[in-house]
Amino acid sequence: MINAKESNHIDEDLLKVEETKNDLDLIRSKRRIILGIVYGLISAVGYSFVPLMLYIIPEQGPYGNLASPINATFYVTMQEIMAALVMFIFYKPKNFINFFKMLRHKETWLVVLYGFLGGPFAMVFFQLSVLLTINNIGQTDGTVPGLLLNLNVILAGVGSAIFFRARQSKYTWTALAISTCLILGMSIHFAINEGLTWKSIGGMCLALITAALYAMEALGMSHLMNSSKINFTNHETVSIKTGSSALLMLVLGTPIAAVASHQSFVEGYKVFANFQYYQYALIFIFGGIFMGSSRMLYYACLAMSGPTYTTSTQLLMFFWTPIWQYIFIAANVPNEILEPTWYYWVYVIPIVFCTFVISSNEFLMYAGKVGWKRAFHELFGKIPKASRVKH
Repeated sequence: MINAKESNHIDEDLLKVEETKNDLDLIRSKRRIILGIVYGLISAVGYSFVPLMLYIIPEQGPYGNLASPINATFYVTMQEIMAALVMFIFYKPKNFINFFKMLRHKETWLVVLYGFLGGPFAMVFFQLSVLLTINNIGQTDGTVPGLLLNLNVILAGVGSAIFFRARQSKYTWTALAISTCLILGMSIHFAINEGLTWKSIGGMCLALITAALYAMEALGMSHLMNSSKINFTNHETVSIKTGSSALLMLVLGTPIAAVASHQSFVEGYKVFANFQYYQYALIFIFGGIFMGSSRMLYYACLAMSGPTYTTSTQLLMFFWTPIWQYIFIAANVPNEILEPTWYYWVYVIPIVFCTFVISSNEFLMYAGKVGWKRAFHELFGKIPKASRVKH
C-alpha cells in the first residue's frame, strides 16, 4: 500500500509534469504567433511592391493608358488569376480543387463573402474615394484615401476586443493609438498641402468604409479559421477566397470598368489583347505571382497570429513603399516618380517604431514575466525539453 507521504510525492510530481506541459504549450503558442508575425511583415514587402510595378513600363503605350479604369481593373483581375494559379501549384492541384468541394458547407460561403467584401467590393469603394478626392486645381488625388486605408489596423484591434473579447497588452494599445494619431495627422497634413477641397469629404468617407471592409475581412476570416465549426486552414481559406475572386473579376471586372468608362460591356474583354505586348504581359503576370505569394504569407499570419497582429504588420508598407520608389528612381524607370517629402518620414518613422512594438508584443509580455534572457532563449532558440523548463 502507498502511504500518505508517498502519495503526496506522487501528487507533486504529477503537478510538476502538468505545469511543465502548460509551460511548453505556452512557449509553442507564443512561438507560433511570432512566426506568423514574421510572415505578415514579409508579406508587407510584396504588397508594397506589386502596385508600383506599373512604373516599370511607360504609362502610355499601344496598350492604352495604364491609369485607365479598364487597365487598372485588368491589373487587379490578373493579380487574382495568377494568385490563384500560384496557390493551385503550391498547394498541389488535387488539394486546391478539393478545397472548393467545401462549398457544400454554408460556412464556406462566408469565406467567399468576406473575400468579396475585402477584395473586389472594397476595390470599387477605394476607386470611388480617389475619384471624389479633388485638390484645388480640380485634379483627383489618391494620397489621402491611401493613408486612411491604414486605419483598418485600429478597426481590427477594436473589433477583436468587442466581438471576440481578444485581450491586448498596454504596449499594443498604446502603439495602435499612436499609429492612429500619426495616420490621421499625416492625412490632414497631406490634405492641406495638396489643397483638397471640402467636396473631398465624401471621398475620405468612402476610404474609411474601405478600411472597415478590410478590417471586416481580417476579423471574419480569422474567426472562420480559429473559432468556427469547420476551423478552416489558412490554405483552404486563401484558396477559396482567391479562386472565387478571380472568377468574379474575370467574368465581371473589366466589363463593368468598361461600362463605367462609357464603353460597351464587351469592350472590357478586349483588354486581353494587350497581352501581345510582352512588357505589359510580363508585368501583369509577375504582379499576380508576387501578389499570390504575399497573400499566402498574409493568411498564414492571420491564422497563426490573429487579425490585430496581422493588420498591424501591414503598417510596414509605409516604409517599403518609398524604399521601392527610391529603387525605381535609381533604376531610371520610364515614369516620373516623386520622392517622398521630408515630413512623410517625420510621420512614418514613429509608425515603423510602433509596428516594431506591436510585432514584439508577445516577447515583451513574456520577458516581463520570466526575464529577458530566458524569454529570448525560449522564444527564439530551441524549444526546451520538459526537464529543462524552469518554474
